[in-house]
Amino acid sequence: MKLLFAVLLDDPAVSKRRIWSIILGDLAHMTRGVRIGALFGLLVVLTWLANRSIDIGPYDPPIAIGIGFIALLFAAAGFIGARHSGTIAGGIRVGFVAGLVSAITVPGEAWLFHNYFGDLRDFVFTYSIAAAIVMAVVIFGAELACFMEHKARARHGLHAFRAAWRDSELTT
Repeated sequence: MKLLFAVLLDDPAVSKRRIWSIILGDLAHMTRGVRIGALFGLLVVLTWLANRSIDIGPYDPPIAIGIGFIALLFAAAGFIGARHSGTIAGGIRVGFVAGLVSAITVPGEAWLFHNYFGDLRDFVFTYSIAAAIVMAVVIFGAELACFMEHKARARHGLHAFRAAWRDSELTT
């Protein structure tokens, strides 16, 4: 990529305006994943808010339903990001942005529902554990999107290993 960009800069037939349009086009493509992640983060915040706000007495849905739906949203963010970009890293980037946007739920829990943390250490540990779980779910979704490609690669690698093993047994 660097070589192509260097060649474009040195080519007198390519105008500076064309180079800038290429750069801005690439930035627009990169920000699409950010927008998708922000959308999923907003959906997570709305789900959290609905789950915390609904009070219908004995008919309240169990909290596991809301948490399960939020986990599905994060897995979907990783899946769609990986499908969109074609890489697992692209899915992780979308899920990371969704996690950043949805992180407002932690201080929101304190501000809206008066559930304060005892001290800073508890707050940091809770935030860290939540982030680790979210990223694990995002990675699962991103890996799921690329599963068939990895399955074919693994199968090819196993066949090559088996063939090499047989060849080594024949020569000994």
